[in-house]
Amino acid sequence: EEFDIEIDDTTAEKMLTVGEAIDITEKLSQQE
Repeated sequence: EEFDIEIDDTTAEKMLTVGEAIDITEKLSQQE
């Protein structure tokens, strides 16, 4: 199986945004 996924700037930005969202969610969960 081959995955033809091109990693471009847009993909990297989306991944970074998701990572930041997860970090924020974890911080909010710890504050409760």
